[in-house]
Amino acid sequence: HASPVTDGERVVACFGSAGVYCYDLDGKELWKRTDLGKWEAAFGNSASPVLVGDMVVQWCGPNDGKGENYLLGMKKSNGETVWK
Repeated sequence: HASPVTDGERVVACFGSAGVYCYDLDGKELWKRTDLGKWEAAFGNSASPVLVGDMVVQWCGPNDGKGENYLLGMKKSNGETVWK
């Protein structure tokens, strides 16, 4: 399974097809992305989010040829797409 990441203020976790979620250190949900598609693979998903400056970078996939595989940069403040 994927590991969560923290910058000391927030925690970001990826739950595969269920999406990417961001929480504060008290457990309050700050934002979520549930619009990233269904990720299907024989062995599941284990792509951990990575913090790079003010962004969260997430590998979205794999899809075993059934959907789109892509790398996504999101603002860590609100989850908005920076690039895909």
